[in-house]
Amino acid sequence: FNFNPKSKALKDVEKIDLNTDSNEFFIQISEVLRKYFQNNFYIISFEMTSTELKDFFNNKDLNYLLDEIDQVKFAKKNPNNREKENILKLLKKVIRKLL
Repeated sequence: FNFNPKSKALKDVEKIDLNTDSNEFFIQISEVLRKYFQNNFYIISFEMTSTELKDFFNNKDLNYLLDEIDQVKFAKKNPNNREKENILKLLKKVIRKLL
């Protein structure tokens, strides 16, 4: 049990390496996000689709982040390091903002 899921998630974000290949990078992003949802909101986020998460939270930034994850996962998008850096910033913003 994690007593401070937000702090743990933000520390996990810091461990993500921008130089990791795109597929692995976004797997790590997704895992941090879903663990945070599970520990903070007590939802079974690993079994939820992106659409279900979007509907549950109804948050513009989260929707964009989930769309980016899905584009790499399903459309084989290959973002550059600048785009990855922006995704990490957005991930931190989502973690800090969702109540």
